Amino acid sequence: MHAMMLRSFFLLYFILFTTSIFSKEIPVIVISPSKSPQSYSSVGSQVTVINSEAIKNSSDTFLTDLLNNEAQGMNIFSLGGRGTNTGIQMRGLPKRYSTIYIDGVKMYDPSSPDNSFYAQGLFKDAIDRIEILKGSQSSLYGNSAVGGTINIFTKKR
Repeated sequence: MHAMMLRSFFLLYFILFTTSIFSKEIPVIVISPSKSPQSYSSVGSQVTVINSEAIKNSSDTFLTDLLNNEAQGMNIFSLGGRGTNTGIQMRGLPKRYSTIYIDGVKMYDPSSPDNSFYAQGLFKDAIDRIEILKGSQSSLYGNSAVGGTINIFTKKR
């Protein structure tokens, strides 16, 4: 009888232990806040991650339309219709205080007086993931990132 209870105890322990191992979620890794990979749960600032599934399922064609529909706290404005200059403002600051990086390369227009970037014409089809960083940690990306930083990671072919 004692051996049967002991076996039952070990069986119950084994079932509970193995289900807890397999039930843990794989952590989402973000790069934006510290410029090095870290778990989304340990990030101290506001980060929005738009993953490849959300990008694929979106009916939007352009990056700016996708950002306008999927992210909070951003103002996407155009200086005309589709295909015209489209700027991105974050946290109510002028567009010169929002930076965009594509695969780690800062995007800016050297012909503009404040080196701001206009995001018209960027299609979502080549994008794998987008990380949007808002808050005080965005200043890690320089004085032009006080409003926030958008990191765009393209699909690897």
